This record gives sequence, C-alpha cells and structure tokens, in this order.
Amino acid sequence: MKPSLKRIARLLCPMFLTAAGLLHAEPSLIGQSGLIHMPDARIGQQDDLQVGYGYVDPYFTFWTSVAFLPRWELSARYTRVSGVSALSTSYGSEKDKAFDSKLLLLTEGSYWPALAIGYQDFLGNQLFEAKYLVASKKLGPVDLTLGAGSGRIKGAFGGARYRINDQWALVGEYNAIDTSRTNIDQTSDAHLHRKGPAAGVEYRWGWLGAQASYSRDAKWGLNAFVDVPLNAREFIPKIDEPAPYIDATPRPTAKEWQTDPQYLGHLRDELVRENFRNIAIEYRGDTLKLALTNSRISDMNRAVGRAARVATALAPIEMRRIEITYGVNDTPVVTYAFGDSDKLVDYFGGVVGKDELAPTVERHWSDPKQQPAPPEYAFWSALADAGRMQLQVGEEGDVVRLKAEDAQASRIRVAPYTRFFFNDPSGALKYELGLVATYYQKLAQQTWLHAGVAASLLENVSDVTQPSNSQLPHVRSDIANYMRARRYRVDDVTVSRLFNLAPGWYARASGGLYEQMYGGAGGQVLYYLPNWPVAFDVNVDWVKQRDPQRPLGFRDYQTLTGFFNTHVELPLGLSATARIGRFLAKDTGVRLELQRRFNSGVTIGGWYTRTNGHDVTSPGSPDSPYYDKGFFVSIPLDIMLTKDTKAGGTIALSPWTRDVGQMVYYPSDLYNLLHKSAVVDYNEPNWFDALNK
Repeated sequence: MKPSLKRIARLLCPMFLTAAGLLHAEPSLIGQSGLIHMPDARIGQQDDLQVGYGYVDPYFTFWTSVAFLPRWELSARYTRVSGVSALSTSYGSEKDKAFDSKLLLLTEGSYWPALAIGYQDFLGNQLFEAKYLVASKKLGPVDLTLGAGSGRIKGAFGGARYRINDQWALVGEYNAIDTSRTNIDQTSDAHLHRKGPAAGVEYRWGWLGAQASYSRDAKWGLNAFVDVPLNAREFIPKIDEPAPYIDATPRPTAKEWQTDPQYLGHLRDELVRENFRNIAIEYRGDTLKLALTNSRISDMNRAVGRAARVATALAPIEMRRIEITYGVNDTPVVTYAFGDSDKLVDYFGGVVGKDELAPTVERHWSDPKQQPAPPEYAFWSALADAGRMQLQVGEEGDVVRLKAEDAQASRIRVAPYTRFFFNDPSGALKYELGLVATYYQKLAQQTWLHAGVAASLLENVSDVTQPSNSQLPHVRSDIANYMRARRYRVDDVTVSRLFNLAPGWYARASGGLYEQMYGGAGGQVLYYLPNWPVAFDVNVDWVKQRDPQRPLGFRDYQTLTGFFNTHVELPLGLSATARIGRFLAKDTGVRLELQRRFNSGVTIGGWYTRTNGHDVTSPGSPDSPYYDKGFFVSIPLDIMLTKDTKAGGTIALSPWTRDVGQMVYYPSDLYNLLHKSAVVDYNEPNWFDALNK
C-alpha cells in the first residue's frame, strides 16, 4: 500500500491503527485470554471487546470476551460439537452456551508473577466446567505461564508466549484438558485426544488477530477475532457531520424583536434546520429562554452547545443571559444557564477557555414552573406530511427507509427489520425478516401516541412446533404462536402522558396495546435523589394477554404487575439496578441488573432473577428450578457512522420461551427514557468540551 493510501485508510478505518503492542493478553480457542487451549494470568486490554471464532476438532466455538473491569474478565461462548446429534432432530449437532470468568488476584511485579483464578462454564449445563489457579511472568519478550486446574482442566498445565514484535508471536503449551469427562466427549470421539504439547503462531494487524495451532494427535486449531477498543469515542470520523452554525445577519434590537415576529420565527426556523424539535422561545428583560430537544444529536451537551450558537447569533443584541432547557420529546430534563452570553460567544470563537467560562454557567434539574410557554402544535401534522416522505439510504443505520418528521418530533417511518432468536429446543437459530411502520404523534403537551405495525416477509419461527411444558402460566413460552399467527400484525398502539412534577420528579401514565403479547394500562413515578447518583421509581401496570389469532382481541389471562426499583451509578461507568415486585406469571421476587457503559457508548450488562415461580423446564428440575438470566450488548450506531445519530441496536443472549421472572415491555419507561441525558451526559466529566463541538 502506498503511504498516501495508508494515511487515508487510517483516517477512515481505525482498525489499521497499531494497538497490538499495548495488549497484555491474547485469546485462547474459547475466547478467554490464554495460550492455545489453556488460560494464563493475563486480562485483556481494559475497555476492549473481542469477538471471534475458534475451531479445533470436534468443537466450533463462537465467542466474545471483555475486560469488564480492570481485574475482571468475562467471556461468553456458543459451541457446536460436530458428530453429536442434539436431542431434537431439527436442532442439528449438539450445541452449548457457556460463560467464563477470570479474576486477577495479583498484578505482576518485578520479582513476582501475576496471579489469577478462573471459572469456566459457571452457568447452564456446565458441560465444559473447569476451575483453575494460574500464574504468569514476563521475562523480556517471553511470557511464562504455570497453573493447575480441576474439572475439564485436570492437573498441572503451563506454557510460554514469545513475542517477536507487535504483530507476530510464537506460543507453546502443555494442554491439560480431560476429554473423557462427559458423554459428549465419548460420542464425538474427543476422548481419543490425549493431554500433551501444542504449539502455534499468532498474528495481529490492528483490530484483527489470528492464531493457527497444532497439537498432539494431529489436531489443527484456528482462532480468528476482532478486537474493538470500547474506550474510543468513535470508530469512524464524522466527515458528514454539519459544521457548527454561523450567521452574519445583523442581530435585532430588543424593541425590533418584540414588535416584529420575523426575528423569533427566524430563530425557530434555524433551530429546526439544526434538528431541534418542540421548540419554545421566550425573551424577557435581558434573558432568552429556550426549551427544546434534538432528534439526531446523541450527546445532550453538544446539542445544547449547538443551540446556544444559534441563539447567540440571532437573539437581541441586549441579551446577556441564555437559559436552555433540554428535554426528551417535550419533557424538560436539564437546564443550562449561561450568565454571560458575550463570554459564551468568545468561548465558541476560541478567545476564552472553559476555565474562564465555567464560573458563568450553571446546570440543574429543570423546574416545570420556570419553562417558557410551549408553542402551539398542529394535530396530525406528521400524518399530513406522509405524502412528502423522503426515501433515505444509509441513514441512522437503516439500509433504506421512508421517513417524515415535523418540528414537534411527530414522525412516520417505514423500514426493514431483522430479529434473531437463539437456543429454542426446535432449532439453534430462528430469524424473522420484514418491514415495520412506526407512527409517533404528539397529541398534546407531553402526550404522545405511538403505533407500530409489521409485515413478516421471511421467517422460520413457524418451525417451532414443540409445545411448552411449563407449569407456570404461559406468559412468554407461547411467543412463537404470536410470531407465526399472522404475516401482518399490530405490534403496539399506546398513548402515554409524561409529567415533570418538580425538579428531579417525573411520572408516566400509559394505556393501550403495550407489545405483541400484552395490552393494558399503568403508570410510573421516578425520583432522582439530589446530589446522589441514585434514583428510585415505582411502576404498576394491569395487563391482559393478547390473542394471537385476533389483532385486537384478548385471552382470559390477566395480572397486575409492579416493581419498586433502585438505580445506582457506580465508578468506571458501572450502574446497578435492583427490582423487587410481581412478575408476569404472578411470581414474586427480585431481579438484579449490572451493566457498564464504556467511553464509546457501548454498554455491556447482564441480569439474574430469583422468584418463587418454580420453572422445571430443562435444564431446570424440581430440585434445582431454572431462574431467568442473560446478558446483552447495546451498541450506539453513531460510533460507526460518518454522521451523528441517536439510533442504536441491542444483542441479547437470553431464553425467549421462558415464563419465570418475565416482565412486560411497558411503553416509555422513565428511567430508560431519561437515563442517557439525565445521568450519562449530565455526569460526563468533559461536558464543557462537548459544548464547543
């Protein structure tokens, strides 16, 4: 590659940046950091996510691994065992999901090694369960490892990695895997492979990596992966992002502003062009008040900075103070008060720094009594604009879509969708492809209608024929019936009213068809504790199960479900939630959630639920009932696009045909709705820098 092309590649695709020299660990064939088959005492680079595919006969493993905390590595894998048929003939070869954990007990010093303990396959069927203690020590370019394990890793093991440079390395080990433990090992002939030496070669190219290995009994192994730096703010430069607003139009006097409505209209029009919606404007004395939200910009601080640029360019020349209230839809969340507008203009122009501007800026929870009067709104405006819907390609992660949106954020959108479902007894992977149309309409102040309809074009969910044997009410285990009942379906039709009761206090009232399986009515109250990273909310919803055969019909099953929830923000981007209450199957208990949001905005987390509902569906049993659990990865699309967006996607590994510990998908959950602005962006340590972007 020519040097000029190499520079272009580094600009457009950061995978070419050489980060390999910074890594302290390499993944093993199952994803957990290690040698070839064996683990070591290394933890992957903090804030890096690795996703890969490993093969060594008879195991094909799709895996992912992340240094969830500086000393704690978590891995998840999905393994297909070749030559072993599953219990269900349509399921193909035997498959198993496993979760691995490694904790670094002692960091490496000048005279002592790093020391770690690990537990492989600690959840589920535990076919590949192993526990181990391992130490690693670097001597120049050589990294030595010695450990001992029990379970699948039986006895002593060890090895070494010789790093030639940032790209190439050689690795060798003594493989201590016991391949005679389970029936699967016997059936797949894996038991014929004995313990012994293995050797391999590794290569790194920026984000990409691979390992080829050869071990005793002529076993070839291959591991290929991508290493994504989750601490990167963005992966793709924002080359299509609009430049900050600049306008050379002479500013009006306060008298001209008050007597000629064109000046206020000009400000509103320019804010709309900058993707601001639900705009309220009030000028009194020397203070300009704005209340607004932004339909595209993902960061609240940057959105407020963009609005302030427009305001300082078009407001009356006598203006000295700007108060900007940022909201979600039209519900106020945070108010920014800029006490010296001239100094703010100088900050935008680079004349003064943030240290000089900071004493003139205040932020606080929005007070509903201090907001400017809301603007008038045109009923059904987005529906009226449907004839002017735009065909958009590659916008906000959609391959192609039709969309119309008005100044109130009422909108209509038609786009393709995909859904995937893992680990049903009738097949490892189920999918659905189709078109979805959503309509979001403002009915009154802080009152919104949401409707969604879908057309399923291609799917294999209809192949799910095995009936549920759950002894609990079938609140989720019959979901396949809903997905195959109709090619065209009404997903939801709800009306929700949001309330900003007082600073830090919010409420919701909702009613309608909540989701594909349930309709009902309910409400929620949320409170953010002042000056503490803690929030509490209570939600109660009466729901009734929908009939899959009748789009607007219902079954007899109904229940009252509700929770008291506590949300706590922790260091390192961690947040924890505890929910105590009544679930859909009328079981009561607690659900614990833990997640971490990285600098890129990618969020990784999991949950575990314990209730008094005894689920004995396999792998549960009367003596050891199943409890709902899973993990997820949420990815904001703005990090991978050339233009900012609020769109994102979530991938979850969790049972989708269980009844225990299930919750209804009620609309407009207040904490999820406000969390990004009220917590993440508000607590961003570099929020001043975002104002000027």
